[in-house]
Amino acid sequence: MFSQSALTDHEEACDWGLNRVTAYECGFRGALPPTADEWNHQFYEVLGKRDGLKTWLVRYDDHFYRGGELESIDGAHSLAKLGIKTVFAITSADKEREWLESVGIKVVDLSFDKNASLGQSQVRHIAEQLNAHPSPVYVHCVGGTQRGGVVGVIYRLYHGWDPGQALLEFAYLGGSLKANNNTLKAVLKTLSSTLGMQN
Repeated sequence: MFSQSALTDHEEACDWGLNRVTAYECGFRGALPPTADEWNHQFYEVLGKRDGLKTWLVRYDDHFYRGGELESIDGAHSLAKLGIKTVFAITSADKEREWLESVGIKVVDLSFDKNASLGQSQVRHIAEQLNAHPSPVYVHCVGGTQRGGVVGVIYRLYHGWDPGQALLEFAYLGGSLKANNNTLKAVLKTLSSTLGMQN
């Protein structure tokens, strides 16, 4: 099991970029997250702002993208241009569903509350859903940094990433390890037993 002190250590390890992380936590989402570099063992690609999306867009790999909620039908067109097949909405809205379905993108509701202590079945359900629908997928909450980032951690762990590496990526992309402590602990506890992760 990944310890509480490990979560704290990773929060402190990201202090070099505190100005960016604090900006996200305060609700300012205009600045882009830091670029991934091989030296920090991060491999995402910042695609920047796209029409109709609330915040920037990040590509993890050929199958997984994440960012903010849709603000208009232009967001659905932006995602369609990227070839997105499924949107996992942690904060879903009927209007957004209409926009996405009008361009042929499937919408799956993955709602959970901020800093919720997710049960093992919820964590497994999220992981299973990510694999059960056509990709590439786009995951969003409101701004893409917190709950969307938690789903990103689940995705990374299921694809063999070290927990520390996944937590650092979460923080680099604006997630708060402190504000999401309960959720991240539940994810790490569930996946450490499911995937046989070492602490």
